[in-house]
Amino acid sequence: MRSIVTSLLMIPSVMAFVSRNQVLLRNAFTSLRSVKLPTIENLKSKPFMDQVGFASEIVRLFENDADIDDNLLSDMVAAQLSHSDGIRGFFVAYLTGNADQDTSSFAADQDEVPEPLLNAIKSLLEGEKDDKKDLISLACMNVIMPTAMVTMHTDDNLSKSSRRTAERAKIVARTMMDSPEMKKQVLAILCTASGDTAYADVDDSNRKYWEKFYKKWGYKDEQLQDIAKVFQDLNGL
Repeated sequence: MRSIVTSLLMIPSVMAFVSRNQVLLRNAFTSLRSVKLPTIENLKSKPFMDQVGFASEIVRLFENDADIDDNLLSDMVAAQLSHSDGIRGFFVAYLTGNADQDTSSFAADQDEVPEPLLNAIKSLLEGEKDDKKDLISLACMNVIMPTAMVTMHTDDNLSKSSRRTAERAKIVARTMMDSPEMKKQVLAILCTASGDTAYADVDDSNRKYWEKFYKKWGYKDEQLQDIAKVFQDLNGL
């Protein structure tokens, strides 16, 4: 299987289930500790690897009582989530990170997403269609991929890590379920993973997209069943 760094650079999704992510995050975190927080312009424009480092700093602010205005923090997150590299970079840090030594918990493990992240997601979902397309697609992939890897991994620790990542990603995805576009994708994933043809409202292009996605990553019946269960829960079924 490709290494996590190679996979992240080659696919439009967050491969959030391989332990080598921790090396990536640690290096990015170390390189940015001594510099100022990124500008809005950099958050909107810098490439993926820079975005991982930016997100490592931003996520730390969710955990601590940082002297920074919540509205500014929301604007920073929204800027990062406005393009594919930023979305992938942010969620690598958010979904696979660990708490600092001086904090008892990690932001992504809370029952609700941090308010700055929630506000950023809502602002993007209420915006233009093109602005939300990548966010919705990648948010779904962030749930699908680690869910599948729980049973594809042969190493218990990697499997456990994938389960944790999937649970974190579900919390994020759940905050997006008021969006009609998100509901369409969730139904398409549920339909294609379960093989249930009862979902007549599923757009054929969405159906084909996710069927191709499962085939690309070699998901078998066991993985598809697990994916279907997760998305049944998201859909409230």
